[in-house]
Amino acid sequence: MVVYTQHLRTTRPVQSPRLAKSRCLICHAELRVVAIPGALRKASTNNGLLRAAAQVVPDGMHVVQADISQLPLYNDDMWASGIPDSVAKFREQIESADALLFSVPEYNYSLPGPMKNAIDWASKNPNVFAGKPATMVGRYLEFLCCANSCS
Repeated sequence: MVVYTQHLRTTRPVQSPRLAKSRCLICHAELRVVAIPGALRKASTNNGLLRAAAQVVPDGMHVVQADISQLPLYNDDMWASGIPDSVAKFREQIESADALLFSVPEYNYSLPGPMKNAIDWASKNPNVFAGKPATMVGRYLEFLCCANSCS
């Protein structure tokens, strides 16, 4: 697999033998990555990054994009009355993942509200993110724009 890195507006391929085969080293099962978008807009470039990632993963890796658009605003009282189906499905996707890929746009120098809401739903009662390796991608228009929401 060829991994592309960006440095000072130039893109150059980097050969990565570790990424050539993406299977569990112990049981050789396919790795399942859940991609979590930070934007709700379907034509978002950050969502495009997740779609592109799903197309270029090596054999043995499967990327599934979670839908956070149907998650209600986080309310701790909902746990007592039963969480909505959209929340249960989202949490199940996270639990079944081997790894997580976040697409992080920046809104007003912070995380976007939908992403923060999704994190709130997944990190409570119990935290389904616990123990999962994760990484993030983001498209930026200005220098270090995306980095502000990740710090």
